[in-house]
Amino acid sequence: MFLTAFSLQAKEEVISESFDTQNIDALKITSKFGRVKVENWVKNEIAVTAIIKVSSNKEEAAEKILSNVSVDMARKGNYINVETTFEMFFSFMKFTNNLFRSGDFSINYEVKMPQNIILDITLDNGNIVLYERNANVKISHSNGSISSQSIRGTAKMKLRSSKLKISNVDSLLVDAKNSDIFLTKSRYINAESYNTSYEINEVKLLETSSLRDTFSVGDVTDVSATSSLSSFSLAVLKNSAVMDTSYGNFSAERVGEKFDEIKLTCKGTDVSIGLSPTPASIAINHHVSTKLNIPDNFGLSMKFGKDQKYLITTGTVGAAKNNNELLVNIKGGSLQLR
Repeated sequence: MFLTAFSLQAKEEVISESFDTQNIDALKITSKFGRVKVENWVKNEIAVTAIIKVSSNKEEAAEKILSNVSVDMARKGNYINVETTFEMFFSFMKFTNNLFRSGDFSINYEVKMPQNIILDITLDNGNIVLYERNANVKISHSNGSISSQSIRGTAKMKLRSSKLKISNVDSLLVDAKNSDIFLTKSRYINAESYNTSYEINEVKLLETSSLRDTFSVGDVTDVSATSSLSSFSLAVLKNSAVMDTSYGNFSAERVGEKFDEIKLTCKGTDVSIGLSPTPASIAINHHVSTKLNIPDNFGLSMKFGKDQKYLITTGTVGAAKNNNELLVNIKGGSLQLR
């Protein structure tokens, strides 16, 4: 179905298609310069509507822009493929970006589909809005925002200058640069990122390879990280942390009383851990340049190691019946135990 409205100021083209979901596993959308909105319904079909909008002082210019955009929707094997094609007119990226940012051009997709079909979206310069999904989601996105309610599957995302907000996701696999990520709750997060900020209320397992990132986490059960120039702030660490960090910050405000292991290898990192009243066996190998702040009532003993540039501090705080261990190897930076 094609509908076209004309005026000297604006043109709009609407393209709609519907597909039966029999033997369909996924919907794939590839586009840019607009929004993709996906809503759920109980019908056994996928309905896709593309809305192309162009504004111009000259009708001829608006027509030229429209004629250089096409939308293809087709069934391909076990998936539906939806793709926006931009002709040579849009090869002048600076000009096209200016059109989009000024509101003079956009292509928006509105989708209605069942919850249990996989989504695969590639979108540059635009926003993605998802409702509850009960299947895996794959997104490649740049320059805009992504918002979703719950994703009861694996969300695999490549983000560049993106803002991601999800209420609840089972598993998140993310490759991010220069982005902001806000999560309420997740079972598992695996992140490889650069210059990205994370605000996470609750996560069971966080694994990351990080450069120049900031992590603000409310409640985490287990965390494993390799990082440089990154900051980790954990309100509650329930079970374990295995960290290899350089020139950053690591703070655990409170450690769970039945934690298993905290193992830190640090260089030039400022470390702060709130143990009390958690029992723990402690072993710290620290360079003489490291600034230590450990309360006297912890009752730890300190001696030089074989290398006179390192000191070894050991002891037990409380009754460490559950083999709770704090193991720290640190050079430079600082270490504070509370």
